[in-house]
Amino acid sequence: MRSLGKSRKSVDLLTSKDKQKKAVGLKHVLDSIRKADRAIHSNLDRLLRESLFNGMFSAFDVFTGDLLRGIFQKKTTLFKSLNRTVDVSTILECTTLDELKRNLVEDEIESFRRESYADQFARLESLFGLKLRNFPRWRDFVERAQRRNLLTHCDGLVTDQYLAACRSVSATSDAKVGQRLDVSPSYLKETVELLMEVGLKLGQTLWRKILPGELKDSDKSLNETDLQSSPR
Repeated sequence: MRSLGKSRKSVDLLTSKDKQKKAVGLKHVLDSIRKADRAIHSNLDRLLRESLFNGMFSAFDVFTGDLLRGIFQKKTTLFKSLNRTVDVSTILECTTLDELKRNLVEDEIESFRRESYADQFARLESLFGLKLRNFPRWRDFVERAQRRNLLTHCDGLVTDQYLAACRSVSATSDAKVGQRLDVSPSYLKETVELLMEVGLKLGQTLWRKILPGELKDSDKSLNETDLQSSPR
């Protein structure tokens, strides 16, 4: 209402026959345009950062899916560990055993992606008999994953679920319920580095555990990684 009243006042000044009043009205309009322009660009910056932030997690999801797909292709004995039932209709639709296995893997990946990252890592630990969450920045990873959920589903507004998830891994947060969380440039950069770190560690750990005969290949891949620019 306040801005509407100011706009009407500007219109009245612009339509006045008094040149001085017209000049004042024009100044008000130009000020409003400048403020609107700043607001638009500010929102664009924020939207771009949040889009990049969410995009990094989407890329991470693609990576974990490809990782699981590659592991099952290389180590077919792992199919025995899948606690999954198959409909008769699905079996009949598949023309070969390999096609049935591919369907099983894709179902596993789809189910995997629907879980939280904490549940995903717990599932991988159970499936492969490894400890995957015992690294220093696990709590940072959980907090950022939860913030991604806030931005995707709650317009960035803090929920009790976000705070509970942070507390569960002792991640510090001064946020209050209803507060809107942003993605600052430094926070975005740290998240990119963190996801690179988690992806590298996860891929190398599973590769070496599941396929010990490929240690030379995993060593070569690790050595070719640009550790100078990699996360700490």
